Amino acid sequence: MALGTLVSRVTGLIRLTLQGAALGTGLLFAHGAATADSTLPGGRMLQALGLGLIPFSAQYLLLRGFYAFENTRTPFWMGGVDLRTDIVLPPRATCCCRCGGR
Repeated sequence: MALGTLVSRVTGLIRLTLQGAALGTGLLFAHGAATADSTLPGGRMLQALGLGLIPFSAQYLLLRGFYAFENTRTPFWMGGVDLRTDIVLPPRATCCCRCGGR
């Protein structure tokens, strides 16, 4: 696959993630007692999930590669950096989607 094709696919995925989730939840879930405005927080949550899915998948693939080469130290240190990041960042920065950004 050419680099230009890969870049265009990633760009399209990011654009769809940023715009599509908020619009799509209003169309999919706005029925009954739910309105388009009440489904907007769910759309924001799906946007954050979609953006986080890309680095999570990359980390998962890297982890498999390190284990295939019998390198267990690097995933340990990567987990340590992740844990330190979770400890150092304020709770508001790590739970913005769950709390609705309040």
